[in-house]
Amino acid sequence: MTYELYLESVSEKLKYNFDFIENPDYDGISFNLAAKSNIRNERYIGTKKAVVYAYENNEYCFFRTINHIDFKEVDQTIDVLKKAINDFVEPSDEHMSTMFTAILVTKGIVDAGLEEKISKFRYQKSFKLGLHGWTSIRLVIVEIESGKVIASREAQKIKKFYKP
Repeated sequence: MTYELYLESVSEKLKYNFDFIENPDYDGISFNLAAKSNIRNERYIGTKKAVVYAYENNEYCFFRTINHIDFKEVDQTIDVLKKAINDFVEPSDEHMSTMFTAILVTKGIVDAGLEEKISKFRYQKSFKLGLHGWTSIRLVIVEIESGKVIASREAQKIKKFYKP
């Protein structure tokens, strides 16, 4: 499977719930594909103007194709996503959560040490003790030749979605 075919199949799945981001370059890294989802839920009484409460859940997905993934590439991606938190997340009393998912696609084989680092990775940040929501970073590595998907702790529940 080629990178283009994989990205095309994933974007076909994402298009129903996500909006694609034009020019997915961010902080010096060129992403092959990026998408965002913004979901707002609210409860109201009688009319929509009488809102009792509301909350927002957001998700950003960033795809990179890399021929050989090493520790440097993973650390660079994590650093960029940590910077993206400051640019994309707007904490408020209606903000519940924002997920940032980095999907690194490779034709190579991932080193065992790197695989262990990815499976143990976890990053969460809360705003005003969680009253203004929280954010998490999820990492997924997809080996498109073998069909293997390596996911961080937070990304275990979405691992199946990215399987080639």
